[in-house]
Amino acid sequence: MGRWLRLVSKTTLGQHSFRRSRMDWGANRKRSVSGRLLPAASSSHASLVQACSTHNSSSYLIPTTSATVRCTGDIADGLMEALMSFGASSVSIEDGAPTDNAVQENFEGPVAWSNERRKLWNQCELIALFPPGHDVEECLALAFNSVGLKEKLTYRLSEVQHQNWEQQVKDLFQPLKISESLWIIPQWSSPPDSSATNIILDPGLAFGTGDHPTTQLCLRWLNNVMKGGEEILDYGTGSGILAIAALKAVGVDIDPMAISSATHNASLNGYGPDSLRLLNAPSSGNESIPVIDAKYDIVVANLLLNPLLLLSECLLSYTKPGGQLGLSGILKSQVDQVREAYGLHLDNMSVGIQDGWACLSGTKSFP
Repeated sequence: MGRWLRLVSKTTLGQHSFRRSRMDWGANRKRSVSGRLLPAASSSHASLVQACSTHNSSSYLIPTTSATVRCTGDIADGLMEALMSFGASSVSIEDGAPTDNAVQENFEGPVAWSNERRKLWNQCELIALFPPGHDVEECLALAFNSVGLKEKLTYRLSEVQHQNWEQQVKDLFQPLKISESLWIIPQWSSPPDSSATNIILDPGLAFGTGDHPTTQLCLRWLNNVMKGGEEILDYGTGSGILAIAALKAVGVDIDPMAISSATHNASLNGYGPDSLRLLNAPSSGNESIPVIDAKYDIVVANLLLNPLLLLSECLLSYTKPGGQLGLSGILKSQVDQVREAYGLHLDNMSVGIQDGWACLSGTKSFP
């Protein structure tokens, strides 16, 4: 029985895609997260990460046939499921007519990154990959019929070049220099500077690898505000990269697979529960986290605009008076909305900008 993986990729102000894949390539593979965001990842990037994390053979070749189907947004999810059921190895859904405004909207609002947002797309393109020897046209016919289509949709087939996914991932993820004293290192690489702080990550777990501007902004901010000995909360920990950089921290995420990812990456860096406490949080912004009753010297939250707005009271409550709060995952154009939500409770606010993304930070006011 194949396991189901759901990858959601967020490009830097680029086209959005949603990919779902079914893997049948061994019982010891790692799983991706359901519904997590992959910062700065394209569809091919997400696919490469997925392949590296699910298969260990250097000879593995990607599926050889691609079918691109154009459909309306209201049937896209159902058709995606049908294609998977009838033999597709993976299916991505892309906006068939993206505009700059549509891209911007997906970073904002209460339904951002939801199925309801996809239904707003008038036209979608489904790109399905099939393994060698599969009867693609039969699969398409069965899928069309299963979702009740009276007329067959138009589609195009193409051959996909054989590629070594694992090697491509290794070529893609190279040691990343964040600052003079901080590097992000994929687990198969040797640190270029052994005297620096080197964070070892498994990119195959697909929860963030340090290459997105918001992650780098947060890392530099942490490097500036940490003096030593602080208690730190990383809310939305993902791969654990920020919590690991803090050395002694609490990492929180709404997805249990993110917690597994962060736990694994922490172990790669030699940190156990005494140094890095990882907790699964409720998914609602109106709920607090029952197991956290402390206040922290430093709180960092690299999320998106809407979660930051919903969680303002929560994140402020976890920050000690006089403590530091860093907020990222937002565009430069969204800074004023975050400033308005937090400004009454933060002093000395400042904004870091990189490639159109922002990190707003400040000191928690005393009562």
